[in-house]
Amino acid sequence: MKLVPTLVVILLTVFTAVCQSNQSCGEVLRFPSTMTQHDYVRLETTLTSSLTAVTACVRMRTDAGHSGTLFSYATQRNHNELYLFGDRGRTTFAANMHNSGTGFFNLHVLDGMWHLVCFTGRSSSGDWKMYKDGCLVTSGTASSRGGSVDPSGVWILGQDQDTPGGAFQLNQAFSGDISNFNVWDYVMTESQILQQFMNDSSYHGNVIDWETVGKLVYGGVQLYQVDCETSLGQDPCNITDDEICDTAYNNTIVDPNRSTAFVPGPSDLYICDNRLTKGWYRFEAHSQSVRIPEVFVEPYHCGTRVPLWLDGPHPINSQVADRVVCANYGVPGNYCSNSIPILVKKCADNAGVDFYAYCLSPTPGCDQAYCAGNQEPCPNGEVWGDAYGKCVKDVPEITENPVLHPPVIDLTTWKVTFTCEVKYDNDTDDGARFDVKFLFDHTDDRKVNEATPTPLDPTRKTVELDAKYLGTFDNFGTIEWESKMGKTVSKTQVTQ
Repeated sequence: MKLVPTLVVILLTVFTAVCQSNQSCGEVLRFPSTMTQHDYVRLETTLTSSLTAVTACVRMRTDAGHSGTLFSYATQRNHNELYLFGDRGRTTFAANMHNSGTGFFNLHVLDGMWHLVCFTGRSSSGDWKMYKDGCLVTSGTASSRGGSVDPSGVWILGQDQDTPGGAFQLNQAFSGDISNFNVWDYVMTESQILQQFMNDSSYHGNVIDWETVGKLVYGGVQLYQVDCETSLGQDPCNITDDEICDTAYNNTIVDPNRSTAFVPGPSDLYICDNRLTKGWYRFEAHSQSVRIPEVFVEPYHCGTRVPLWLDGPHPINSQVADRVVCANYGVPGNYCSNSIPILVKKCADNAGVDFYAYCLSPTPGCDQAYCAGNQEPCPNGEVWGDAYGKCVKDVPEITENPVLHPPVIDLTTWKVTFTCEVKYDNDTDDGARFDVKFLFDHTDDRKVNEATPTPLDPTRKTVELDAKYLGTFDNFGTIEWESKMGKTVSKTQVTQ
């Protein structure tokens, strides 16, 4: 759970400047729409000296409908040194520099368009500002002042860190594109921020330079070389044929419940596309491309009340075709109560496999959604496992009770380690995780367990507890661990 420091004053200022550009983004990182805590990018750099002022700018694009963490910088002493943070339950963001937090604010960037987002902060005064597309959005003064951002930390894109380089939480992951992440050790002026938006390819951070910094890519993140279109005055469907078929430009909707075979139950939430951002989309289900059906679909199918189906055939050549989708409200004899114009293009992926891309607009009302595919949904309690090509259990079974192994002494490093082994079947799911806690005389110590590398995932079935936490440990500066010597070490029940 991210605790965001409160602030004293928020000064909201909105400018009406028209900020337009069409500059190259160079390298672009695509974070998958199906988010996991394994998708992130670690930058091969750190701070060599403390920061008392900062400007951090990043180009981003998302249509996920919720915010996520764009970047985070964590040290051993403070895993919240610097971040621009959001989570699945919000449409807002929060920033922090050392202990100077902004509170949550709305950047209005969840629209599938490219935006330049900049944060500036000065620890001595606590003053901070947030910019979108070269224009000041909001500013304020944090309640905590002074201090500095410590050196020797870890920079991560796409995830918030609860320990340096790890302890990511799924609901704080980012989905979308990130590019041009630059950091400076001073506060830029509003004029400089605007000029950067107009021509950000000529701006290079003196702390992090996007063009030269090394990038270690993990999980499903992909690296592309593309151009950023302007965030204003652009029709997102007015792009080249090559861009339409490029996954860096079209958005993949992975949702097997859009199948014509899926009928939502009483407890299921209807899929609603009235907040869909206009743009190019492709549909996937069960690890393969699927298409909008060409025949009418009965109401209460495709995971929604009013399904949308394609009134006309898909094009057989690669030309962009005008089509309409029809909404079936269940009126007898009228399977097209109203229609929405769309564009359709036949594409092929890198392996030569055909798929269709659609330029879609938001639906006029809720409980309306685009159908895709006719695959049978997975039974209750199961999800589709891409690695296995079949439906698998949503949560793997713990086959035996967890085992706490006796401590092991490494005489070369003088390290004593307790190991807890979790016995579970990871052959049916590749996305599960488990939280493990150690007890001291049957009592949980939050500080110790937060410093222990959890949770577990299918690549790791054991979690280790360094015995240094059983004695006084002051490597975190002002934090000292109460001695646990002489206390019995055990593990709690492992939670999934």
